[in-house]
Parts: sequence; C-alpha cells; structure tokens
Amino acid sequence: MLSARSSAAALVPVALWAGTAAAATSEHEPLPYALAVQVVYGDPKGPEAVREEIRRRVVHDLASRDWFEDVHAFVEGEAQSAEVLLHVTLDDLRRATRYATSMAARQEQDDPLSRQQFTVEFSVDVTVDLFVMPEGVAVRSSRFRETTSRPPRFPGEDTEAAAREEALANLTRSIRKAAFKGSLEKLGRSIEREREQPSSSSR
Repeated sequence: MLSARSSAAALVPVALWAGTAAAATSEHEPLPYALAVQVVYGDPKGPEAVREEIRRRVVHDLASRDWFEDVHAFVEGEAQSAEVLLHVTLDDLRRATRYATSMAARQEQDDPLSRQQFTVEFSVDVTVDLFVMPEGVAVRSSRFRETTSRPPRFPGEDTEAAAREEALANLTRSIRKAAFKGSLEKLGRSIEREREQPSSSSR
C-alpha cells in the first residue's frame, strides 16, 4: 500500500514542461545594454525540451518588461554581442506524485474528487548569476530550490499539465526576482562600474 507517511512519491526526471509566459510592462527607461539568457543543466542532465522551454519563457518575460535595449537567447558557439549575461543552472530536476491515502482507501471513497487525494510536484535546484561581459564579473548571484505542488482541482482535470504549467510560471518568476531584485537604476550603475574597469588582458 502506498501512503504519504511512507513517502509514497514516485520521483522521476521531469519529461516535459510547456506553456506561455505572462507579459509585463516597465515604467523605467531600458538599460542601454543587450542581455543574453543562457540556461544550462548541472548534474544530472535533463530533457532538452525542458531547458529550451524555460529559456524561451525567461527571454519572453524579460523582453516584455523593457528593462534592457535587447533580450535574446544565448546561442553556444556564436559570437555574442550582449554586455550582460543571465546564466541559469538547473540541477536535480524532479517530478513526484504524492498520495495522501492508500490506494484501497481511495477506491472506497464515493466522491470522485476524494478518490484523487494526491498532488503532482515539480522541483528543481536553481543557480542564477548575472554576469557583466566580456570579463564575466558577477553582479548578482542566487541559489534556491523551486518547488510547485498541485492537487486535482476538479474531477477529470489534467493535473499533470496544470501542475507543469504552474511550475513553469513560478520558475520563470523566481528567476526574474533572483536576478533583478531591487532597483533597476542601481543594477545599471553596477553594470556601468564593472564595464569601466580595465580588462584583465590590458592589466
């Protein structure tokens, strides 16, 4: 029998997260820099579709806010003209199904929703770094564990898809908050100060 007390959670690598990001506007003048967004896996590696979808959402979310003159995806192997790099590392990407009661107890319930006493959980370790290029000096760094849990909300709901969409939205928002918390003007001054430093090759 499976129960929550015995950690009846099947932890498996996430297969797919998908959806769209919400738009937002900015009341500030954009910083006069291009921002490249790079999303990579640490250990273990996850599905490429997930990595690309997270990168797409982060690029869309940040571009919609007009915080930078340009926001685009970092492309490995291509010459990069961006003055700022948002580097996101994803580790230990997980999906879990957690049951509140045993299977036998669930089958005895008359209410269809009561028989679905489980939650779908997505979680991942995230490292966010904001680098000033080309020297790669970090002006922002943050590490956190992002976890989203969702139970069925109504009979027949595709809880897997709903939880996946919620997890992607939460992760996109958390990455933005970790990289760009505080004043945009203050961040601009930090970037400008680092860019005015002599490069290591000229020291």
